[in-house]
Amino acid sequence: MATTETIDLSKVVLILGSFTGADGILTFSDNSRYQFQPPNKDADRQWMGCQSEEPKPPLFYLAMGEHMFDPSGWVLGSDPDSDKCDLQIAESNRTGISRRLLKIDVSPGTHSPRIALIPDRKGLYIKDGARTLILSREAVEFSRPVDVELGAVSFRAWPPLRTDSQKRQHRKLARSFSEDVLRAIPKYIPSIRSLPETLTHNTRYGKDGAVYVNESGGLEGRGAHASVMKVTDRVTGKIYGAKEPYYKSSDDHDAARKRLEALRKEYENISKLDHPYIVRAYDLVPAEDVTLPPWMIIEYIPQDLRDVLTDLDEHDKMAVMTYLSSALQHMHEQNMAHRDVKPENALVERQNEQLIVKLADFGTSKRDHAGKMESFTGTKIYMAPELFNQALQYTNKVDLWSLGLIAMQLYTTWDPRKDEQWDPRDFGSWMRGTILPCIARAPSQFRPLLKGLLHQRPEKRWSAGKCLRWLWKLNQVGEDVAGNNVSSPRDNEGTANDKKRPASMDPELNAEGDERQRRSPHPSISTGRARAASPAETHIKDERSLPSTLSPGA
Repeated sequence: MATTETIDLSKVVLILGSFTGADGILTFSDNSRYQFQPPNKDADRQWMGCQSEEPKPPLFYLAMGEHMFDPSGWVLGSDPDSDKCDLQIAESNRTGISRRLLKIDVSPGTHSPRIALIPDRKGLYIKDGARTLILSREAVEFSRPVDVELGAVSFRAWPPLRTDSQKRQHRKLARSFSEDVLRAIPKYIPSIRSLPETLTHNTRYGKDGAVYVNESGGLEGRGAHASVMKVTDRVTGKIYGAKEPYYKSSDDHDAARKRLEALRKEYENISKLDHPYIVRAYDLVPAEDVTLPPWMIIEYIPQDLRDVLTDLDEHDKMAVMTYLSSALQHMHEQNMAHRDVKPENALVERQNEQLIVKLADFGTSKRDHAGKMESFTGTKIYMAPELFNQALQYTNKVDLWSLGLIAMQLYTTWDPRKDEQWDPRDFGSWMRGTILPCIARAPSQFRPLLKGLLHQRPEKRWSAGKCLRWLWKLNQVGEDVAGNNVSSPRDNEGTANDKKRPASMDPELNAEGDERQRRSPHPSISTGRARAASPAETHIKDERSLPSTLSPGA
């Protein structure tokens, strides 16, 4: 039955109306409990938000503390069971609407409504005025009326306008909403065998009875948004790293929920990537006290690339570029950009004298199906030129620029800590005065790599896959580093004949990005001859072997 009483707009998160493709929606499940009848008074139009035309009925409202089975938000879909789907928007999933399709909640940062997909689906979006925002598992926040397009079903959603007193009450209710969300998070139950002294803020309980303890109480590393500790699982004795977001004792439940969401997003991104050269994440464990931050349990690798830069030989440097290129290629194929590639986020260790490198710290990573991002994020001196454009819009090519600067540190004397010429307002002068002279002094066989990665125009900048193929061709000159005969794998974009061409003849690997092949006015000797002519500078073949993923077909 439609609500006849005046709606308390301080409690209302979202109002829905103007449904298409949902005939008989009032008769679905328990939908009638959300219906309301707009007031007849023309003066009382706050419920319409900033719309000029009244939406078509039936209208539904979602209010905090009312008719929400899951305390973390309302679920919309085609399931008729109101304990699984709060608002049924399609008669069955034969329409293409999943049983549990959308989740609507309140942002802990702005207290605006958010919409997120529950299953991974493509082709669903919302229109916010002139903008089209793709729906995904990452919540889309909005403060104005939007049109939600779900294929078979579409509708309009909007937050109401509020008075100042209603805004204050709404913020108070939103903070209570965050507290309810935090308290409803499932927690691992401590084993009865756990020692009493582990029940401190330095302890988290994980799955399978794990008890993670920061024995020393100290930190192993600090980042922009979190620190990493060395922890021990008291049950197995294994050593792990624990990433903990920064926090203050004065933080409210909104801040605590925001921390949890950021770390959960990072944990889910790493888990989905599942790549040998990306740091592994094993668990996300909340604290018993909801105001304390959760831990993300990860591989424990104490050193990063910055720590060992001056100790690397030519073989190690080649391995660094190979591992990072392989990790980025995998990320980009999954429509994910890292957005903070730098030596501090490349963890390194030696296994049987072989250098292993793993990309880490995905706190700024973003899954972007549209291929265009707008957030200004990263470590400034490693950020690509397009990130400083006034009309901010960029792609995952920003990661390749950062990789190019890591290559600069490996193969030239460039040091970001001593670079006084870097100016984000004038990349052209910096490139001409600092970067190009350094590239000119790099070993000749690595100059194409540096030029290809450090192209100012992102559309001409090398991709991670192209970088990986180039590294493979440089290293595989008839034999691998262990002296075994090998054959080139087929490139995804090439033909069988392409396999026989050297890197210098591949137009795709032209470092200058020219549209046609040109003979260089300053030709250099081939890689094989360069190795023979200058073994101290270029020789990378020794008893160690580079990773199998050096092959672009891996």
